[in-house]
Amino acid sequence: MEAAKTVNFETAMSQLDTVVKQLENSEIGLEEALELYQQGVKLAALCDSQLKNAEEKMVQLVQADGETTPFAMKGTDA
Repeated sequence: MEAAKTVNFETAMSQLDTVVKQLENSEIGLEEALELYQQGVKLAALCDSQLKNAEEKMVQLVQADGETTPFAMKGTDA
């Protein structure tokens, strides 16, 4: 996996998708599966962090009256 600071969200998601597909392959060994799982956890945490940062930036958007408005995505409970 590339260094976390150089991986953008889209690249991390693509890498995570690849890891998931590899884990779904029943022909990989236990050691390889554990390494892939660990890589997947790191990628998922990176994606989560980047999404949270993006959400924080959206929350800081200011309306015309100067008040900040929290951003809520449709279909989420958060």
